[in-house]
Amino acid sequence: MAKIILSIMLVFSLHAGSDFKTKCLACHHEEAGPDMYNVYLMYLRVHGSNKRVKEAMFNFLKDPKVERSLMKMDVITRYGIHPLLSFDDKELRRLFDSYIELYDVKKRIRITP
Repeated sequence: MAKIILSIMLVFSLHAGSDFKTKCLACHHEEAGPDMYNVYLMYLRVHGSNKRVKEAMFNFLKDPKVERSLMKMDVITRYGIHPLLSFDDKELRRLFDSYIELYDVKKRIRITP
């Protein structure tokens, strides 16, 4: 039974990551949009926790405006302001979960003796 539950969870997590790649990384690659890891780091520096990062990004993407953006003007000039997304709130929050899962700095920290 535990194997079945783990398999189902794995399928759902792979699907969520796949959605993130097709719905977000399709534009956020080298030249089409700002690098997603750097965006994450900027939001993390300003907001301090993954929970607050998700909430701040969610609020921005629900109503993207230059004056609400954390991006520097040269980045906005290069890529423009983020377009309004057609995702419902539940889908957007699920995509943020995948985003944090992929870029979370805690997973990149290595402590050596």
